[in-house]
Amino acid sequence: MDAHTASQIRVLLRQDIDWAYLLEIATQQNVTPLLCFNLRARFSEACPTIVLARLDALLRDDEAGHVFFSQELVRIAGIFEAHGIRVIPYKGPILTNQAFRQIVPRRFGDLDVLIHKWDHHRVTDVLHKRGWTLIVDFGWEMTFKHPSGWITLDVHEALTHTRMPLRVDFDQMWKRCVTLSILGKPVRTFAPNDLLIVLCVQLAKDIGEKPKPPLMKICDIAELIRDNQRIDWEWVSQEAGKLGALVILYLGVRTAADVFGIVLPKEIWEKSRAFPQMNSLITHVRERVLGGTNNRYSHPELLNESLWYTVIRERFRHKNRLARGLYRIFTTNSLDYSFVRLPRALFLLYYVVRPVRLVDNYGRKLLSQIHRNFRT
Repeated sequence: MDAHTASQIRVLLRQDIDWAYLLEIATQQNVTPLLCFNLRARFSEACPTIVLARLDALLRDDEAGHVFFSQELVRIAGIFEAHGIRVIPYKGPILTNQAFRQIVPRRFGDLDVLIHKWDHHRVTDVLHKRGWTLIVDFGWEMTFKHPSGWITLDVHEALTHTRMPLRVDFDQMWKRCVTLSILGKPVRTFAPNDLLIVLCVQLAKDIGEKPKPPLMKICDIAELIRDNQRIDWEWVSQEAGKLGALVILYLGVRTAADVFGIVLPKEIWEKSRAFPQMNSLITHVRERVLGGTNNRYSHPELLNESLWYTVIRERFRHKNRLARGLYRIFTTNSLDYSFVRLPRALFLLYYVVRPVRLVDNYGRKLLSQIHRNFRT
C-alpha cells in the first residue's frame, strides 16, 4: 500500500463508517481477510474497539480455514501422486502462497485441481475409495464432496466449459510447473506466467455467468502481477495468442490496473489498444463486479452469455456460435475415455473413438425406439 492510498483510507475512516455494511460487502466480495488485515495492521487507532475485536475474530476464522484446506490439499496431492495421477492444484491455498505470500489468508470455499483428460475416470475411482462423493459431473469439471461434508473438490479436465472453448496443453503446463511449500510439503502448481493466463480466463468466464464474480477475482490478478516482477510479458502474450485468448489476457490485466492501479508494461497497454472494444469490456467487468450506476449497465447487451463469450474472443471458431457447436460435437470427453481404454501414448486416437462411440450410443437408442414403436 503506497502513501497516497493510505492517506485516502485515513480520510475515509474519519467519516461516519457503517461498519456492519462494510463487513457485509467485504464478505460478498470475498475480500474480508484483506480488509481485516490492512485495517488491523495500519489503521487500528481509527477503528472502534468493538470493530477491532470483530476483525480479529474474522481473521482467526480465515486462518483456521486456510490451514484446514491446506492440510486436505496436501493429502489429496499425495494420494494422486501415489497413484501416478498428475494433478495441478491452483487457486485456494496455492494462490494464497503465490499471490499473497501467505502474509494474509485468502478466502476460498473449495479446492481446485487440473488433470489430464486421460486420468478422468481414474480420479473418480481413487476418490470414491476414500469416501469422497461425486456431486455433479459437467464433463469438463467434476465436483466431489469430502466425507466430512466440509470440503468440496473441483476436478477440472479443462479450464472452461464448451460454451467458451479453450484448449490448453496439459503436458506442457505440467513441464513448466513450479513447486511450492504448503505446510512444509512440496506441491506442484502453475508457473506464474501460466497462472496469469489462467486467472484472466477464470475472470472472463465468470463474468458471463451467474452469480457475478467477486472483487477477489480481480485482486488475485493484481497481486500476482505486483508480486512477480519477473513475469515474461512477451511469452505470456504469445501463449495467450496461441490459445486465442489475447483479448481475455488484456482484459484481465487492464481491469486489474484500472481497479487497483498496478503498473503494466507500456507494450501491454499499446497492444491492448488494438482491440477497439477493450474499454467497453473493462467497463462491463467493473460494473459486473462492483455494480453499475443505479444497477444499470453501460453495455446491457453484454449480459447475454453467448454474446459475451463471442466478443471476448478473436478467432472465428471461437466467436461463431455454429463453430462453437461443432467444437462441442467433435471434442472428446470422459465418456469416450470410458468407452475404450487406450494407452496414454495413443491418446489422439480418441478422436477416432468418439464418432464410433456416438454411432454406437445413438444407434442403440434409435434401434430401441424402432423396437418400441414396432411393438406398439
